[in-house]
Amino acid sequence: AVGAGVGVVNGLLVTKLGTNAMVTTLGVWWACQGVAYGLTGGISFHRYSEGFQALGQANILGIGTPVWYMLIFAAAVSFVMAKPKFGYHIYATGGDRHAAELNGVKTDQLTIIVFMISALAAAFCGVMYAARLNASAPMAVVGLEMRSIAAGIIGGISMAGGEGLVIGSVLGMLFMYMLKNATV
Repeated sequence: AVGAGVGVVNGLLVTKLGTNAMVTTLGVWWACQGVAYGLTGGISFHRYSEGFQALGQANILGIGTPVWYMLIFAAAVSFVMAKPKFGYHIYATGGDRHAAELNGVKTDQLTIIVFMISALAAAFCGVMYAARLNASAPMAVVGLEMRSIAAGIIGGISMAGGEGLVIGSVLGMLFMYMLKNATV
C-alpha cells in the first residue's frame, strides 16, 4: 500500500505539477529513505519469521526465489509492453506526450498508473530484500538508484522516453553486476 501511494504521489507530481519524472522519482525516493531512517532511528530490525525469510531465501530448482520473481515480472512486463494496447500507449506517451493525447491516450491517467506499478515493484523488491537478508536496514540500498539507471541506459532505454525493452534492462543489469564482480 505504501508503494502504491508513493507511485501515485510521483505520478501526480509529474502530471499535475509538470516536474521532471527522473528528478521527481529520485527526490521522492530520497525523501522516503529519510522518513524510513527517521522512523527507525537508523536501527535495523531483524529476526523475521522463517516463513517471511523463505520468500527471499528459498530455492526452486536450485535457483533463488528472487531470481524467479524477477524472471516472472520481466516476462509479464515484456508481454504487456509488446502486445496489448496498454503497452503501446506507454511507449507513445513516453515518446511524445502531446501526440499521444491527440490520439486519444489519457496520458495523465496512464502516467499515474505506470508510476504506481513501478513503485509497487520497488516495494516488492524491498520486501524481498528484507526477507533475503533477514533485516530491514533503512539505508541498505544507498546508491542502487544510480546503478539501476545506468543498467537501463546500457540496456537501450532512452532517457528521452518511448524506446527500450525490458530484456535490454535485464541484460544491462547483468552486465553491470558482471563488471562489479570482475573488479572485486
